[in-house]
Amino acid sequence: MKNGWKKTAAVLLTLVLAGKVTAAPVTAAGVPADAGNAAAAETENSNTEVSASEAAGENSAGAENRKDAANDASAVENTGDGAANATGSAAGESTAESANAEGTNDSDAKTEEQTAAAEATGETVPGKITIDGNVGDWAGVSARAGDGRLEQWKTAKDAAGNFYFAFYATSVTQWDDDCLSQVPLTFTQNGKTETFYITKYNWNLNQISGVSYQYRNTAHWNTPGPYAFELLIPASYISNADAALTVAGTTIDVSSLPVFDGNPVPEGKSASYEGITIDGNYSDWDPVAKTDASDPNGELESVASVWDGDSLYIYINENKDVLGAYHAGPNSNGKFAIVTDLGNQLVFQLNMDGSVSGIPGVTAKHVGRQWEIAIPSDQIPAYKKTVNFGLYLMEPMISDISNLDGRGRDEIEYNISYDGNYEDWKDYPHTIIEYATAGTQEEVVDAQGALYSNGSTLYGHVYSEMQNHLDTYNGHEFTTGVTIDLSGNLFYPRVFTADSEGNINWNPKVRDLPNGTYTYYISNTQGWGNAKTLDELKKQQEKNYDGLFGEMTVTITDQRDECEFYLDYEALAAHFGCDATDFKKVRAQFINIGTQWLETAGASSGPAAGILLCIGTVAAVYFFRRKKKGEALPFRLETGMAS
Repeated sequence: MKNGWKKTAAVLLTLVLAGKVTAAPVTAAGVPADAGNAAAAETENSNTEVSASEAAGENSAGAENRKDAANDASAVENTGDGAANATGSAAGESTAESANAEGTNDSDAKTEEQTAAAEATGETVPGKITIDGNVGDWAGVSARAGDGRLEQWKTAKDAAGNFYFAFYATSVTQWDDDCLSQVPLTFTQNGKTETFYITKYNWNLNQISGVSYQYRNTAHWNTPGPYAFELLIPASYISNADAALTVAGTTIDVSSLPVFDGNPVPEGKSASYEGITIDGNYSDWDPVAKTDASDPNGELESVASVWDGDSLYIYINENKDVLGAYHAGPNSNGKFAIVTDLGNQLVFQLNMDGSVSGIPGVTAKHVGRQWEIAIPSDQIPAYKKTVNFGLYLMEPMISDISNLDGRGRDEIEYNISYDGNYEDWKDYPHTIIEYATAGTQEEVVDAQGALYSNGSTLYGHVYSEMQNHLDTYNGHEFTTGVTIDLSGNLFYPRVFTADSEGNINWNPKVRDLPNGTYTYYISNTQGWGNAKTLDELKKQQEKNYDGLFGEMTVTITDQRDECEFYLDYEALAAHFGCDATDFKKVRAQFINIGTQWLETAGASSGPAAGILLCIGTVAAVYFFRRKKKGEALPFRLETGMAS
């Protein structure tokens, strides 16, 4: 009874693979893909290479409940299937359990015991083999344990008496095409023993008239991947019904081999989505629709994503004959990003060794040309409903990914104030400020900022976690080189301090600040700066010479430089000799961080209007990206976000 539930699952999955039960692929949004996407997913699956699940013969313990019955059936569709053992298998690990891991996918829903009985009596099994190195058509045959670099193998014959073999291993590099070199295959018949060797050169297999063979190596550069070798030995070679064959210490009477029924095993059937396990067994990605990937270096073929509860999962398939995902992107640095519908970004980097850096708690597997990555949901920055995925600072590859568990918010209430506490900015839309055109080589966003207006006051928030900024400026990036554009009226802030009695220090320390929080008053760099006290400065402001226009708080830590500020519209309007309502479009630039402008759409009154105004570049870019894909989007005035 211990394995009864597994066998039931195997029966159900077999019906799916046989085409008797089907389920539509799941999109990134967690709903069934349309027919076009389903077809694309099947095409993607049918064109990928040999499964590491068969190649490695071992299953992750965490994935056992779901994949024991599926590993063999998904063999050819998933280049990296079962690569939880990509490292261990490359070292030649093999167990008796791996021999049974694939014996549950008989299209007639045979149990493991029934399949074993069929092999013992030479009964039929589903299948029609094509010798092409693609082992997806072996799904109806149980695996046998190998030894050394041979991890497992299968054998059967057809009705005409021809003998078929599939040998599985893990290739350490893409040049390791002869990784099964010197694995012996021995036939004993008519009192004579003859041994052949499984090698791509096949100098002695070629002695058999009519022999046919093909290997497939899916390793990518120095990233290990599944390796398979298929072999056909014609019936004419076996002249004795009592002949026996021996591989990896196992001897079998050829008369007892299972016989293929001549019907091809269905491939490309989408199973129902049951979740993702990061183990290198990519069969659980079959139900998730794939999207063609665009990369300036041509490194990527397709991507997929599903947000499932506590993790956001990413799938990446690399193109052949290129360096791989770690070389993707406009800066060839393998930087990717999760961009939320509030404009917040989470940047991470794929590395040559198959690791992912930049996100605490991230897990990943890289086998052959495929990656799968799990990003903890608690690492996703503030969002409303959805996120996008793609290369950093490029158009998203996958848009509008929502969490299958329904997490998200219909409305967000913003309570922006100037108080030196930055928490009220967490959920507010921000804009990327780029230090370099294609982003830095660091594993963080260059910088981000936002403007908010309530109609009478302009609020701003800017922060950077880029180490180059932290080392170079220590707060100086916020207090110099700043331009505020109020509908063509250019204002250049000058920061100063005053003591408890109001005495002004026009030249406070702003460079190389130690960790801490600093508060400054804001005046005008084009002013005279000769007032001795705050009271005197206010009198000068009445005469339009100098002025007190706002305040700024700067916080310095080892991980982040951050500031927020406010500017009084009435004071600025008096300075420029206009009315505050003339400030229809307000922008801000922090040139020491980057050339991008933070922007509002105008000035108005009321909190809802302020939220709409300050969506700025984020909303415009988001709307453009969506519209470019042919989607009609209503624009919601109460939040300023596309719904």
